[in-house]
Amino acid sequence: MEHEDDGAALGRSIRNEVANRAVPATRIDHALFTMSGNAAPQALVDDLQAAGPERTHTVVHLRIADHQEFIRLSYEGALALGID
Repeated sequence: MEHEDDGAALGRSIRNEVANRAVPATRIDHALFTMSGNAAPQALVDDLQAAGPERTHTVVHLRIADHQEFIRLSYEGALALGID
């Protein structure tokens, strides 16, 4: 139970810090990160090219050859967190 209380307190601290010290929009950059078993779709390229010059935009697409196996292993790993 102690760890849950620590996590909740940390979550509240982060939430409060964000609320009290909001970052101005002029200091925010944009990043889009995608993963799939396919090549990056044209929509990602189009979105990046259409982005305005006011902010830095970065797009990263990671192609995973065995995407379904990657997802399965990721979920199994997430379910096992904290069991040991």
